[in-house]
Amino acid sequence: MANVFVVLSSTAEDEEIELPPDDQKVLKEQVLLAVQQEQSESIRKKVCDMAAEVARNLIDDDGNNQWPEFLNFLFQCSNSPLPQMKESALRMFTSVPGVFGNQQANYLDIIKQMIQKALVDTTSYEVRFQAVRAVSAFILLHEKEIPIQKHFHDVLPGFMQVVLESVEKQDDDALLKCLIDLSETTPKFLRMQLDAILELCMKIVSNEDMPDSWRHLALEVIVTMSETAPAMLRKVGAKYIPLLVPIILKMMTDIDDEPDWSISDEIVDEDNDSNTVVAESALDRLACGLGGKTIMPLIEQNIPSMLANTDWKYRYVVATTSVIYKFTKFERLIGDKPIPIVYPIIVQ
Repeated sequence: MANVFVVLSSTAEDEEIELPPDDQKVLKEQVLLAVQQEQSESIRKKVCDMAAEVARNLIDDDGNNQWPEFLNFLFQCSNSPLPQMKESALRMFTSVPGVFGNQQANYLDIIKQMIQKALVDTTSYEVRFQAVRAVSAFILLHEKEIPIQKHFHDVLPGFMQVVLESVEKQDDDALLKCLIDLSETTPKFLRMQLDAILELCMKIVSNEDMPDSWRHLALEVIVTMSETAPAMLRKVGAKYIPLLVPIILKMMTDIDDEPDWSISDEIVDEDNDSNTVVAESALDRLACGLGGKTIMPLIEQNIPSMLANTDWKYRYVVATTSVIYKFTKFERLIGDKPIPIVYPIIVQ
């Protein structure tokens, strides 16, 4: 039966399926039953996705939920002693965080309790993991509703503890991506935990033993915050930005030294996921977000040591950075102040 639901779910993505009322009732009952009885984790996840999609389609234009049994089932699963049922409840809620429709105000405290309980669940890391995703989905849905965001502020310590745990495990970067989404859309929601967020991201970015993809995501959290909440980042992150700039500059030196480059006729586009490209973009965006007057002095502080480095890549980064900051959009940020550093390097 669960396999049938998976096929139905795939079909529903391509075309709308209308069922007679009696068939709808049977389908809803069987979907919820399948969530409870399915032993295969991968299939159970797909059935949860289908259940959430059915629930989404049963909320009318006025916000009335026409499937109250789903709400009861959601709370039943969240209070189950079985970790897989708790995880299923959070997965379904994450897929359709607006499932409470126009009755949501009556359930806010219950939703919050469900999430808080899951964030500190000692029986299953997956339950805690899904709880973080649930917080992110719910807050993003209410990006313009500040009272709701404030109501959920006190879930953030538990939220961050699980994010830290996911970084230590390094098995799924989804929670770092949640931080990016929240930084982009609702940065002020994160304010109370911003210092902890920046400390974690700096720890990741500065750790060259971490996978590059994780370092890039951590860097993206900070850079995004510089764009969406620059004043907040300047205030709370004042001690971190001077430490971040040299890390970015060093990341820019991660250049592939190909001996045939100078004689090759073929122009090869740089890998957009390379450390060099990611770091260049990050420095660019930081300067735009926080202002050239904030970033330029930090770059200049690192220039002497980079020029003295015996590795040509450091001197190359100084040259290219100097040119970029003088002749592109950064000219409006730094005014007419010259950067007389590139010329000796060219001569050299």
